[in-house]
Amino acid sequence: MPSQTIRGNPLDAVVAVICGIAGVVLRRGGYHLAPLVIGLVLGPELEKNLNRGLLIHDDNFIAMIASSWIAIVIFAIISVLVLWPIASPLRRDRKERTASQ
Repeated sequence: MPSQTIRGNPLDAVVAVICGIAGVVLRRGGYHLAPLVIGLVLGPELEKNLNRGLLIHDDNFIAMIASSWIAIVIFAIISVLVLWPIASPLRRDRKERTASQ
């Protein structure tokens, strides 16, 4: 019995199999799947709204961020959350080098 898809397109079944294999590989590799699914679901909506905001502010990202205080706060929090894992090992390595000298 052949597998059925909603649209009757066999490519849908191929995509489902590829996604299943990718999920198994990522799970065995120790990656969390929830952030990946959230990114795949919310990514297109985020991109659409980013494009809309840039159109409103004439492609000026700084003006878009500085347009409201809540945007500044959210941007600052996201910046800290993204840069902290990068800066933390660098600071630790610098402290270890100065302590060993």
